[in-house]
Order: sequence, then structure tokens, then C-alpha cells
Amino acid sequence: MLSVFRSDMQEYFGISLSQFGLLLSIGTLPGVFGSLLGGRLVDRVGPRTVMRVCLVGTALGMILVSLAETWGFMLLSLCVLALFGPTLSIATHAYLVRLFPNRRRRVLAISMVVVSVMGGCFSLLAEGLVQLHRHSEDVSFAAILHAPFAISAGILLVGSFVYARRRSRERADSQDMAVDAQRLDHLKPGNMLLVALLITHTIFDVAANTWMPRVLDSCSFSEVVFKPGYVMFGFSSAYVVSRSLLSLMGERRGRRIMMVAPSFLGAAALTAGVLSRSQATLSICYVLAGFLWSVEYPVILAILAEQSGPRFGSAMAMQMVGMGIGTFAATNLMGLLGQHLGEANLWKILLVPACGLPLVGIGGAVWIWRFGRDLSAPGIDVQEKIVLAEEVSEE
Repeated sequence: MLSVFRSDMQEYFGISLSQFGLLLSIGTLPGVFGSLLGGRLVDRVGPRTVMRVCLVGTALGMILVSLAETWGFMLLSLCVLALFGPTLSIATHAYLVRLFPNRRRRVLAISMVVVSVMGGCFSLLAEGLVQLHRHSEDVSFAAILHAPFAISAGILLVGSFVYARRRSRERADSQDMAVDAQRLDHLKPGNMLLVALLITHTIFDVAANTWMPRVLDSCSFSEVVFKPGYVMFGFSSAYVVSRSLLSLMGERRGRRIMMVAPSFLGAAALTAGVLSRSQATLSICYVLAGFLWSVEYPVILAILAEQSGPRFGSAMAMQMVGMGIGTFAATNLMGLLGQHLGEANLWKILLVPACGLPLVGIGGAVWIWRFGRDLSAPGIDVQEKIVLAEEVSEE
């Protein structure tokens, strides 16, 4: 929502473009520390306990955001919020993988579809609130900025109490996880490369997503055809469609091609839109690019879950740390670059993620060449063999 608020939020706090970039990215740094601790806790005490704590912590951060009236207090509030948000994501993914060990890619894709649906809805909500503020003198920007966070905090607090159950079973599962995690002191080189691919993908995806509304509403274009909030809704919808289709595919089908092709195709679509110098074309190409590159992340993440086993929580924590540092650097680099180029040339900052995304495809090709035998090998435990046999007999 914050990125869709764009120039209105910038004017509300009275900040420059580079300060606006810092506001949107500040949460990535405390997220690093939260991820480091959260990843180990997920492996040691189990994801459900971590999820409950993070729901309360996230609600606390949202309460602070709903009270922030100055730029400095807003930065502090977002830092508190970011301490728990990334860890909540780690715990959620780890929990889903444990629940569905034979359907990792499918359940991760479905969970990301839900996130994309919510992201699209919040983008529409933010755009509607911006238009309401711009066309009604009775609606202050402070109200449209703070109210959604206050309401969301209440929902999360209620959810945290509802979720507090089944503790005894979780403690038993957590002890088993701790024993298994102690057997694997370090991630294998192949897993480390997968983590690096996830980091690279997230950095440039988030950087483009963060700045896109501001660029689309800038003086870089002679005509603004599509409202930024609607474009972000279209982008989230593209994620929903592509990842829904992915969830319907076989668990191991197309893994090689989807580790390489999506980033190249998505970067090409984004580059074409940026160089068109048309706001409408850029909007359409960005949605298309999201559709193309969105399948890459859950595919790689599912492979990492399969390869890392009980160390998946720690692997995700490493990914969150790298993502936090890299996203902070990329987002602020784009802000400083935009400050230097000026409003009329703000479109050029989108070339940064457009040029960075192909690195994921290159790294994916390297992983397949070096560790690709793991994709061809059965890699199925006994329980999964039983499940597959039952499916075959049913057919």
C-alpha cells in the first residue's frame, strides 16, 4: 500500500525522492536480524510457535504505523513491523512444507497465490483511497494512511489468539526437528546456490514493485493512461494466474526450464516496456513480465525445501537476510539515481531490475549443470512412493 500512495505520501511527510526510497526500504534491514533469529527458532522450536509470536509482533508494528505522523516515527514503526514480517513468512513456508512434504511446489505456489490475491486487493484499496483523498477535501491523507494499518492490526491480534492451540503435539514435532537439524551443520553448496538465486530474484522483483507506482505517476510520460494502483492489481493478478497454473502441474514437471527461462522472458518484457517510453505500454509489459517470472520463485523454493530437509528454516533465514540487505541497497540505489536524473527521466531507474533479473536464469543454468542430477534422480522418500502408487492405482 505504501508504494501505491506514492507522491501523496511523499508530500504528506515532506520528504525528497531519496528519502521516499528509504521509507519504502527501511524495513529490510531490521528484517535481517529478525530472519537470523527466526530461522533458527523455526528449526528448533517449530514453526507454529514462531508464527503465533510473529502475528502478535506484526500487529504491534502495524499499530505503531497507524500512529505515525512524522517521517522519523514512520521509519521506526516500519522497523518494528519488519522485525516480525519476514520471520512470519519463513515460519509459514516451513509449516506448509512440513504439512505437505510430497506436494511442496504445489502448496508453496498456492500459498503465494493467496498472498498475491491479498496484494492485489490492497493495491486496489490504496488506489481507491488515494483517489478519494484527491477528490474530497473532507478526507485527509493521514486518515487513509493510518486506518488500514489499525484495522489490520486488530485482525492479526484476533488471529493470533485463535491460532494458539495444539501445543503438545508441536513440542514433540519440534524435538524431532531439533535432533534432525543437529545432524546437518551446514547447507550444501548446491543449496547455497539455490538460496542465492532466491535472493537475486527477490531483490529485483521487489525493487521494481516498489518503484513502479511512483514511476508510472511521474512526469516521465506525457500521458498517464492507467492508474498505478490498477497496474499493481494487474501485476498481482498475473501472479495469481501463473502460480495457480503452476499448482496444477505435476510436482516435478518442467523444473529445469522454469529455473532458467522465466527471468529472461520477464526481463525482456519489462525492458521492452521501459524503452517504449509509453506509460500504457510499460504498464501492460510489467503485468506480462510478472506473469512470466513469477513461476520461478516457487519452483526454486520447492527444490530448496526438498534438498535442505530439516534445515529449510535456516535456509530461508539466509535467503531473507540476503534479500533484506540486497533489497535495501537496490531500492535506495534507484532512489538516489532517480534524484539525480530528475522527474522527467525517472523511467530510467527501472532498467536496474530489468538488467538484474537475467542473473537468476544464468544462475539457474549453472545449478542445473553442476547439480542437475538431483532433478533427474527420484529423490522421493518412502511415504511419497506410497502416495504416488495410490494415485496410479486410483487412475
